[in-house]
Amino acid sequence: MMEAKQNGSHNASASENKTNSEVQVKQNGHHEPAERFRFTPEPSLEDIRRMQAEFTDERDWNQFHQPRNLLLALVGEVGEVSELFQWRGEVAEGLPGWTEAERENLAQELSDVLIYLVELAEKCRVDLPQAVLRKMALNRLKYPASKVHGSAKKYTEWSSGRILRSHCHGPGVGLGPLVPVKGTLNASAYRDILDNFMLPTLWEQFGDDPFLFQHDCTPVTKASSIKTWMSESGVEELHRVLTST
Repeated sequence: MMEAKQNGSHNASASENKTNSEVQVKQNGHHEPAERFRFTPEPSLEDIRRMQAEFTDERDWNQFHQPRNLLLALVGEVGEVSELFQWRGEVAEGLPGWTEAERENLAQELSDVLIYLVELAEKCRVDLPQAVLRKMALNRLKYPASKVHGSAKKYTEWSSGRILRSHCHGPGVGLGPLVPVKGTLNASAYRDILDNFMLPTLWEQFGDDPFLFQHDCTPVTKASSIKTWMSESGVEELHRVLTST
């Protein structure tokens, strides 16, 4: 058996023989990966969309690959990924202890998930790369690093300060995206709008500066769940004053 030595010490030992994803260094009191795992640059999402489109066209499967069926297939594939992790307990980054066969099986199942996701986005006419950019920008607004660093709390738990709700006057100021509502607007849908559109828009436009926001007096705005959301989000209600002319 040959052993490599340098400066009189052993360099190759079982404890040191780790992949980049498993090696950790201590920096500023935190353990971080020595080198972050990276994907290869190709194929792109558009390449994957094109290859899957050619695959389905060649087999005349477009009649089956419609949004609902693709969604159900996607959920099924996610279930198969879950089965690979079932009964294993906590699995560390890098999957230490997994065999090459198990890793390849996971790679194939994750590939199925990605393929169905990309095709579902295509059938729904969602430009997935651009949608990801918009969503990441939204997430940065909802979870600023300076406020949530090292915390897993939802933004409504760390958001502090008082927000006065009133109407924002002026062209383009205080106006977020137009959100289409199908059917009657209920409290759940309204809360989703507040979570994903109202607060991020106001944070983007006003930051930490004071601003006023006011919704109308429709019944949905008076629901108990909405009042709870306002309280949890640190929103102080400014009652609308109705005037007659």
